[in-house]
Amino acid sequence: MKSEVSGLTPKALSIGEAHRIMGVGKTTLYALLSRNELDTIRIGRRRLILASSIDAFIQRSTTRGGAEMGYSSRKANPQLDDNNKVTKRKRNAPILQRIFSGRPKEQEIVSNLRGMSEPILTYAATGAVRTELEFVEEVAARLQALNEINPLKKIGVMLTCAQECDASARRLVLDMSKARKPANSFKKRQPHSISRAVTTLALPIAEDEAFAVACSVVSLFVEFVNAATSYPGTRTRAQQPSSIPSHRPELPTEVCENPTAADIRAMVEKFVRAPKTLQRNANEKALAIGKERWRASRRQRALVEFQLGVLTPVQKVYSAAGLSEAILRQALAPSIVRASNAKQRRGWLDRADVIHLLWEHALETHGAPPPLVKL
Repeated sequence: MKSEVSGLTPKALSIGEAHRIMGVGKTTLYALLSRNELDTIRIGRRRLILASSIDAFIQRSTTRGGAEMGYSSRKANPQLDDNNKVTKRKRNAPILQRIFSGRPKEQEIVSNLRGMSEPILTYAATGAVRTELEFVEEVAARLQALNEINPLKKIGVMLTCAQECDASARRLVLDMSKARKPANSFKKRQPHSISRAVTTLALPIAEDEAFAVACSVVSLFVEFVNAATSYPGTRTRAQQPSSIPSHRPELPTEVCENPTAADIRAMVEKFVRAPKTLQRNANEKALAIGKERWRASRRQRALVEFQLGVLTPVQKVYSAAGLSEAILRQALAPSIVRASNAKQRRGWLDRADVIHLLWEHALETHGAPPPLVKL
């Protein structure tokens, strides 16, 4: 690894030099880079691999018993691999490459993008775990306080399909505005409710597509003892055949009568965690129907799920009616204010900036472009 000019050992190598020195093909080398097994730097338009990371990778492979380019070590010692992923995230690896590795989450783009340690998004995104936790605490506390003043007769969670918003993996155009129609229809039947549009990646019936995006509306509704409003039951809107038929996930309607404080909190948690529940159900269905096809799209699905969570602001997916409207505004206020205050810090990013970075990453890696989310 000596330089022909000065005799010095180079600190960084090009892709061509690295694959010749390691004795592997470029395909294998790119696979290692995509899993962050090797650290890289960018100088101008050139992407260089740190020589020290090649030595470290060879040492790790030797220590693990001569693992073949890091593949067998994962199967033999998954705990070691998990620890290595955590360490990799802390290193100064290429930003978007690190964010998109494994199963990326919204908070990673908040904490790691451009080396920032504080939130830099200027809008509260639906994928934020902190926003989710704050929402549960605020809604549960206010409903419990309301229950002491005006006792609740019923509280429940219900799912309504929004097939008009469905999209295919081939053409990821998600029109969230179409989800307002079933949400508004639900409000007329239940005047005190909070609804949320939920996107789920499901297995399509079409064999030539990897997955489809199924859209639903999940609603949390309450009914008071002294009110004449009746529980909407299992009534559903007549659905037109979807242009993208998919094996849709299901969420059974749950209703609790004369709820206690614990019942109220449990129902709020089910409402907030409905997206994860639906995605888990969709995964189970997909594995039972098309196991190999579903597993083959795992990385692509993880990337799309991450992008949908980052690109969609919470204000665009939630709606409420009656007393629940004030509760919704209070529950989302901390996250919205915190995101708005990000503009006062250096290096903040708005939605357009994030979309630009996602497109830039797709062009550099020859990957799929980010979904077009119409709000």
